[in-house]
Amino acid sequence: MTDAADLGIALTDIKIIGDITVRFFTKQKHKAKLKNLAKKHGGDLQITSGFHLKKALNILKKRCFLLLGILTLLILTIKLPQHILFIQVQGNVRLSNNFIIDKAQRCGIAFGAKRKEIRSEKVKNTLLAAIPDLQWVGVNTSGCVATISVIESNEEKKNSVDSDVSSIVADRDGVIKKITVVSGNPLCKPGQAIKAGQTLVSGYIDTGLLIRAVKAKAEITALTNRELCVISLGNAALRGRIIREENNFSILIGKKLINFFKDSGILDDTCVKINKIYPFVLPGGFVLPISVIHQNVVYYDGVTDASLTEQDYQWLSDYAQAYLRDRMVAGTILNTQDSIHSEDGCSVLYGSYFCEEMIGKTKKEVNLNIYAKDG
Repeated sequence: MTDAADLGIALTDIKIIGDITVRFFTKQKHKAKLKNLAKKHGGDLQITSGFHLKKALNILKKRCFLLLGILTLLILTIKLPQHILFIQVQGNVRLSNNFIIDKAQRCGIAFGAKRKEIRSEKVKNTLLAAIPDLQWVGVNTSGCVATISVIESNEEKKNSVDSDVSSIVADRDGVIKKITVVSGNPLCKPGQAIKAGQTLVSGYIDTGLLIRAVKAKAEITALTNRELCVISLGNAALRGRIIREENNFSILIGKKLINFFKDSGILDDTCVKINKIYPFVLPGGFVLPISVIHQNVVYYDGVTDASLTEQDYQWLSDYAQAYLRDRMVAGTILNTQDSIHSEDGCSVLYGSYFCEEMIGKTKKEVNLNIYAKDG
């Protein structure tokens, strides 16, 4: 051992086996020196295990299918995220997922489509025109999954036919920022101030000799101002610090739930449980009756009652903004001006919000097909 140290050879995990045998670990590059050292002292060096790069490469050369699989996996890892393999729909109530997906595939949102192409305004407008019952369509991508978000028209059809006439009117006051007309006669332009109830896109198109009646379809974005008052109780229950957190998993097959953890089923105010469900979806949007459920359980050291402080006021402001976003057809809050004070033991927020949102809604017109123009 001393001679090996003198040569700069490090030996680890040295174990004496019997009277004349020693087992140890060292680097592969010291093999020749150790063999000479063992021979010098009348011993023998035997290598029981080790990694040989050349030997490993020779083994891989004989396994053509393994190399082909590795190469294929690398190519798929690079190429697949650029294309759509799965399609899902959210926001629909009356229209089925399969119906929307079928229309979307005809408009270019299909298996294997490029992610950049399906997010264009042209594709969304084409899908909006293909499904008359939709008021708004948005397409987002995450990895290989395309999510089609829709908002259905609020008006229920009653014995409707293709000749029904409708216009687009303003849902609230604002200033037009952008207008995209699919069908109809636009009566407004960007930069124009409009009032609630004002007709923005007419269902009647003047062709010179005739006035043609159509269903107006358009996507109209405007700058608006909203005001909101939020009232919260003066006292609130506050949880203490987090003492531990658990992540549990289970599989749902049909109606059969298989847990991979022990669940007591007893919860109190000191425990919060959040379940996230991940269904198995095949290409084309077909959902299998199999889902993986991720359960996150957070335990706190207790719950105490406390009065709201200035730090808690941020919660009121966040809640007010989330409330407004939920009530927009589609839009965002650009600027916020709010104030919070106490009234009669309650916390009251008064807010003014400058927004960019869609304001068009459908209005039924007189059900006539074609009008002759006098003169």
